[in-house]
Amino acid sequence: MLDQNGNDDDTKIAKVFGKLMALLSVRDRSVHEARCRLQKSAYQQSVIDEVLQRAISSGLLDDQRFAADYINSKLRSGWGSLRIEQELKRFGIDCARLPDYPDAYFDERRQINRAIAALSRHRSHARNQYQAKYRYLAQKGYPPDIVAAALQDDGLADTPS
Repeated sequence: MLDQNGNDDDTKIAKVFGKLMALLSVRDRSVHEARCRLQKSAYQQSVIDEVLQRAISSGLLDDQRFAADYINSKLRSGWGSLRIEQELKRFGIDCARLPDYPDAYFDERRQINRAIAALSRHRSHARNQYQAKYRYLAQKGYPPDIVAAALQDDGLADTPS
């Protein structure tokens, strides 16, 4: 069936698929993110749904792959689990539905070591170093128990002074 511009369904699908491929050529995306980006381009919802279904079934879009890559990337950047989970929600990813989550990514000792490494790169002239470092790690998304352990391992007292 032709629309008002003279395009048939196959032409519409090809156009939306081309847009999706352009998005994916920049970086991997979640299904939710791809859907939102295509909707902003004012494509017909039924065409978007068809293109996304084809992309999922062919493996071009895969939320588990996206999440694993995203988590590993952000871990290398020094992010903590809370911030990563918050960002994944923004991408439409439910962490509870990921296989082996959080155990496959967030071993307690490794998180503490990453937090300590982040502290080693952080310079502060604050009078209360405990509070400054605690705030810094919390902003990076580390859970309170990991922050406390990292600060203790870093030689700071258990209680703020």
